[in-house]
Amino acid sequence: MSRASVVAAQAILNLDGARLRLDGVYGMQTRTAMAHASPPVKSVLSELGKHFPFEEAPVETDPELEVLIRRLASEMGVPADFAVAVARAESKLNPRAVSRSGYSGLFQVGAAAIADVGASGFHVPAPNGDVLDPEWNTRVGLTYLRIAAHNIGANISDRGDWPKIYAAFNLGSGNYSKLIAGRFNDPDLRRAVRNQAQGLSAGGPERYLASVPHYLGIA
Repeated sequence: MSRASVVAAQAILNLDGARLRLDGVYGMQTRTAMAHASPPVKSVLSELGKHFPFEEAPVETDPELEVLIRRLASEMGVPADFAVAVARAESKLNPRAVSRSGYSGLFQVGAAAIADVGASGFHVPAPNGDVLDPEWNTRVGLTYLRIAAHNIGANISDRGDWPKIYAAFNLGSGNYSKLIAGRFNDPDLRRAVRNQAQGLSAGGPERYLASVPHYLGIA
């Protein structure tokens, strides 16, 4: 495939909204892009796959980021190992990660999480409006983890509750309630699960919770 063809294919992907980036900045797996792409774009991705490996380039992360997360977790009453596991699962510890759905930073926080965290009393604005700021993003993410734990009646200090808390953090407490009630065909729940990382979406809602410990690296 010529360089011009690759450039054209990349332009089609961007216009389609799949937002596949070969440098891994967006933290998306190509299989996820394939799942959401239109048929013409799937064809382009398949053609690209014959010439380029669909692997994200590793993102170099600052080891101080884990130190920061552990320090803030200790300060905010969240087990440090859980906090780091969530950040790894959400962004691979890439503070500049931005998903195609608009989730950002180390903890991939979005508008709903920021609103819930604000309602809980955390009103510190992002420095210069930068939601990717590692400390601010971590504080929001950890606060949201605590909110998720509270909403589902889980103990954040209990390692056995971590998969449930992460599911509520990841899907939202309402969708988590549908999940544990076995409402696997609920369209909102299926949409939420489908939009999550490949490692959690492959089995649909029925397999979601069982996949969380492995996905977080706490199995």
